[in-house]
Amino acid sequence: MKPKSIYSSVLVSMQFLSLLVNSFPLMEAKQANLPGLSLLAIAVFIGLWAVTRFDFKSLSIFPEVKAQAKFIVVGPYKWIRHPMYLALVIWAVGSLMLSQNWIALLGLFMLLIVLVLKINWEENQLEATFTDYSSYKKGTSRLIPGIW
Repeated sequence: MKPKSIYSSVLVSMQFLSLLVNSFPLMEAKQANLPGLSLLAIAVFIGLWAVTRFDFKSLSIFPEVKAQAKFIVVGPYKWIRHPMYLALVIWAVGSLMLSQNWIALLGLFMLLIVLVLKINWEENQLEATFTDYSSYKKGTSRLIPGIW
């Protein structure tokens, strides 16, 4: 296994930091609201649906493609190329709705910036690894179906 790049490690670290910043105010949320809780539940569902499509040996938090990775086009990957990242964004929005805190908003913005950078990096890796990835990109959205 080749070592992870510094850029990749920074992206993953920033991703976790932004989720921590976003979710930390949840501990002080005054009251739960149905829309926020619903988004958290949807995020967990999408995340688990995406993760269960993988062979766990090829699953990684780093955007580099593992040597044994397989090209997945089933489940949520049929419509979007990065459903696990979509789950993180939905979680962050739900967290913001529950906490109603500017710190959670800051964490959401940080997460969006990191995920755009991570998606671009990862897609370059996937195109270099899988010959069918370019045609797959034409029929799917990156993160939000029909939008981006």
